Amino acid sequence: MKKIIIFLLFVFLPFTAFSQPQMSEKHGSIYVESAEYAEVEQLFSDYDYKDFGHRDLKIPRIYLKSLPRDWENIEKSDDKNRTFIKILLPLIMKINEELDLERLSILSLLEKINKGQSLNDKERKFVEKKAEEYDVFTRNKEDVRYKIMLSELAEKVDELPPSFLIAVAGVYSDWGNSRLAIKANSLFREELWYSDEGIAPEGVENADFTYRKFDSLEDSLRSYIHKVNSNITYRFVWAARSQMREIGTKVVGQQIITAMAYEGKLKNIVGMLDFNLSYYKLNKTDINPTLENVR
Repeated sequence: MKKIIIFLLFVFLPFTAFSQPQMSEKHGSIYVESAEYAEVEQLFSDYDYKDFGHRDLKIPRIYLKSLPRDWENIEKSDDKNRTFIKILLPLIMKINEELDLERLSILSLLEKINKGQSLNDKERKFVEKKAEEYDVFTRNKEDVRYKIMLSELAEKVDELPPSFLIAVAGVYSDWGNSRLAIKANSLFREELWYSDEGIAPEGVENADFTYRKFDSLEDSLRSYIHKVNSNITYRFVWAARSQMREIGTKVVGQQIITAMAYEGKLKNIVGMLDFNLSYYKLNKTDINPTLENVR
């Protein structure tokens, strides 16, 4: 009898363990490696993360690595889309926090240059590194060089409104229901040209590109944010964002989605983004929420 019980435990325990959410808590944040849809919903409820539109809402630092493992089995609905929004929002706010710190360093160095002070070696290396990351270039030398680079970096290194990113991810990933989102954590259909490393497009013969695979949803968001902040195609987004900065208003998605008309991948991208923004009241994700450590 004991042998039978041990055998049954050996057979079924791995499945029981696999069905449990895999997560860890560190420095006031919960990192979810793997979980099912109902488990994610319960986790959000446990931390009173019921919506994303309430005034002064505190967003718990709950970071999912991937969409719930049974995501493709959940029927499409507005509730599912709202869960998708709640999954992405903490990740976006986390990345924006880091961008804000990076931007503060850039603005501080630009202020130093504007006061007629030269940068030290460490500061120059920082500027050169960021200039390479964000595709900033000038042939000028010495202080003029760093002033030009810092001015351009100040325009590029900036947060993107959560409403904008969520609306774009909703369009390109079909609210997380696309094959790429489920299999490759790819929210924005980013392409790899002349490479076999990604996922081959369906229905395209002899394609010379694949779609990028990401280790996590956060990596996909970071990649797209960096693309928008560095690729000249999105200069109209930079300009719209800079104008809001100049007049001292909050950077919101509604004001920059029109700049996506120049993006060119989808003919009616602006209309689709505007609909997503309005229907789900995503503008509230730009103004009210703040990230809060879990307890």
